[in-house]
Amino acid sequence: MSVADQNHGWAVGNDSGGHATILATSDGGAHWRVQSSGTTGSFLYGVKFVDATHGWAVGLDINGNDVILATSDGGSHWTVQTSGTTPGLSGVSFVDANHGWAVGSGGTIVAFNGGLGGVGPPLQFTSSTVAIGLKTGTSSLPVKCNNVAGDRCKVKLAVYVAAKKGPIKIGTATGTIAGGQKGKLYFKLNRNGLGMLKTQSHHKLNVTAKGSSTNRAGRAITITQKLTLLGTRKK
Repeated sequence: MSVADQNHGWAVGNDSGGHATILATSDGGAHWRVQSSGTTGSFLYGVKFVDATHGWAVGLDINGNDVILATSDGGSHWTVQTSGTTPGLSGVSFVDANHGWAVGSGGTIVAFNGGLGGVGPPLQFTSSTVAIGLKTGTSSLPVKCNNVAGDRCKVKLAVYVAAKKGPIKIGTATGTIAGGQKGKLYFKLNRNGLGMLKTQSHHKLNVTAKGSSTNRAGRAITITQKLTLLGTRKK
């Protein structure tokens, strides 16, 4: 459990099915609400918030690999990070939004510098809905780079749609955002993706963007974000 102030607190654990659970309160514990971790098949054992918005939760997945989740909006959205370690993590502590440590089995200690090994907190998606031009198949995706000022987020994502035989790549989202700044990624559907969007009811398509955000030092964090595409004839 982690408490940021007299009103805001978070607790992590697992439900009866063994799935990650995050609970949050904003009224000193009088009421608790469930927050979505955005992950499946993972278990959480430690959480730390340095203020009412910036926090991390750690644990392991069903294969015993580390799980690191980070938020910069009080837990409304959580983004997966990776340390590259195999053992799962059981505890985490931060002294500020850029410096912290996580520990795990086998004597594992992971140092966070600027969020994760110099990478910084995750790329923040300021909207989960993308308006796509039905003529061009292009759009701009608003994001914020939470790396420190003077750094950057160089982003390269592939966009997939779920299918019975496995995910199908239907587009990309790329761009470079200055540290601490808001910006936009260039979003483009391939011909197959644009065709799918045009045939969907109300031109609405749920997708997943996966890839990485790399800082100036060349260190990268893994990005996984669910998005909803809405086709429009205005673009």
